[in-house]
Amino acid sequence: MAGLYRYHGVQFERTDSVYGHPLYSSDVLGPMAARDGALWGGYRFGGVTVLCPGGARIYMEADGLRGGSIFHIEAAPDGTV
Repeated sequence: MAGLYRYHGVQFERTDSVYGHPLYSSDVLGPMAARDGALWGGYRFGGVTVLCPGGARIYMEADGLRGGSIFHIEAAPDGTV
């Protein structure tokens, strides 16, 4: 099941925005919450978005990201993604 969901203690609810910033696509795969509160999400058809209270940034192939689906995002021990 692709997408981004919030759990409210009783049910899951699909969401299309984080911190008021819209997702690039609803086909979110492998989201990761970083230590600094940012939410990273990869997409089924390529690209990664990082969302935080201060803004959002989308990384695509033009930014050096490999093409294709992003299934997993992980932070290194020092916190870098």
